[in-house]
Amino acid sequence: GKEKGEKTVLKSEEGEGEKKNKVQMKVLFWNIRGIRAKGRSKQLMDMVAEQHIDLVCLQETMKEGFTDKELIALCENCFTWHYSAARGRSGGMLIGLKEDQLEVLSVEIGEFFMSLVMIQRKDQFTWEVINVYGPAKQSKRRIFLEELNQKLDKGVLPVLIGGDFNLYRFSNEKSRGKVDIHRMEDFNKFVADHELIELHRLGQKFTWTNKQICPI
Repeated sequence: GKEKGEKTVLKSEEGEGEKKNKVQMKVLFWNIRGIRAKGRSKQLMDMVAEQHIDLVCLQETMKEGFTDKELIALCENCFTWHYSAARGRSGGMLIGLKEDQLEVLSVEIGEFFMSLVMIQRKDQFTWEVINVYGPAKQSKRRIFLEELNQKLDKGVLPVLIGGDFNLYRFSNEKSRGKVDIHRMEDFNKFVADHELIELHRLGQKFTWTNKQICPI
């Protein structure tokens, strides 16, 4: 089956005039499904170079730790990296940012998220990015959303939150199988409660396709 699990949403308290003067940043959210998989690191490097990415947020690295050499090799030593460890063969997150564009002020790691508070070097604009990897088990859904609720409730900065939530907001985001109405309602309530604005993706309809030859 195919499901749109990856989401990118934005919460900001800026006025329109302030937005026009801000530096534009390119952010990549990607469930990489194993950074050690054959060719995966090269895919990442190529995408960062071709799209001029400033901030990389990866989920499901499936890796407990990284050496300095491994991190330097990812993007030719122009990125600063922070990671949370995988648990066995699942999970793990990695965030990288261009050193000449962004400076990290603080890092926080939760059970289902990893966040960085950053300042943009050019205009001193401060904001937070939250990289999310939600549980596949539905029994943990409420714990997951509660952790994100608590995280956003205590935030005071503009925030970009994205990643693989393993949730969907609308029935057309699931290609087949039974639609869980309660699951949808919980996620939509979370988005509404925090006044999040979903940034819709371009291109392919689904973010993963179980390696099918002809994805939708």
